[in-house]
Amino acid sequence: MNILAINTAENTLCIALKYKGKLYEIKENNVQHSISLITAIDKLLKAINAKLNEMDLFGVVVGPGSFTGIRIGLATVKAFAYALNKNIVGVNSLEYYAYNSLSDFTNGKNIVSMLDAGSGLIYFAEYDNSLKEIVAPTAYTIEEAKKFSSGKNIVVQTLDKLCNAEFTNVNAIEFNNSKYIELIEKKAKLNCINTSKNIMPLYIRLSQAENDLIKKGKKTNV
Repeated sequence: MNILAINTAENTLCIALKYKGKLYEIKENNVQHSISLITAIDKLLKAINAKLNEMDLFGVVVGPGSFTGIRIGLATVKAFAYALNKNIVGVNSLEYYAYNSLSDFTNGKNIVSMLDAGSGLIYFAEYDNSLKEIVAPTAYTIEEAKKFSSGKNIVVQTLDKLCNAEFTNVNAIEFNNSKYIELIEKKAKLNCINTSKNIMPLYIRLSQAENDLIKKGKKTNV
């Protein structure tokens, strides 16, 4: 199965391509996803003489993460899937980081996955060792996150400065495209797939811009 998967929910632009059984990838730091994404995809396809219409499945990180990045990634993948009549597998960031750490934890305890949500909040979700969701993705204060993660395995982003400063005994990792593709394949086998019409972003809290509008007494549709 040929799979093109992107992650625009973080500062680093990640593109993973599984083509004819081999994995190819691009990672670009400190770029504007809206400008760089299509160019990077085209560059990767051309480098291995592949075509977009050869893809059997698309993958995308639906959140939580950068609000703008999520919108860019979803819009791009939805356009591809619609034009080629292909399906999409959506992956949430917290689920991915828990999956990437399954082999690192052998004590049988549940895995708490956390990301810095900004504004003093932490995106939080809990999974068991089969990746069954125990606590759905939510946003906690630091004190709440400390309370509900106590005694459990914790995984955070390597560059998650807030989490690393406030929590101990954590497994800090970077986004791994190989594990990303692997998780997409597993979800596809479980029929956890979407179309361009029904895949949705995972927004756990309002963006700063939306909060600012509320403070000014203006309405928001989100």
